[in-house]
Amino acid sequence: MAFVGIGLLGLNLATSRVGCPERLVWGEEAWEASGPATAEPEIGTGGEDPVEIGATLIGLTSRRVFAPAGSAPVTGGNDDLPAQLSLECGDGTFQGYRAVLSRGSPPTG
Repeated sequence: MAFVGIGLLGLNLATSRVGCPERLVWGEEAWEASGPATAEPEIGTGGEDPVEIGATLIGLTSRRVFAPAGSAPVTGGNDDLPAQLSLECGDGTFQGYRAVLSRGSPPTG
């Protein structure tokens, strides 16, 4: 009976993550949160609507990822990811991120 309870607790923790992480890692690249979460994805210059480029997993939940207008969808492999992203946080908000580590560049820090 204790194993069932522990299993249910673990499943609950894995599926109920709401909010966005401070750091987002996707492949060989990393971004850090920039500014407060907003009601809509805000990226790029004013007046341009961000585009959805793919999704990532946070726990067991898939979260939509947005990039500046004109960005291509991520297809896997060697995609060039933008320096700015916005991640759906699972609570109706979106967190903006700025690149801190790009493919082929040394770590900053």
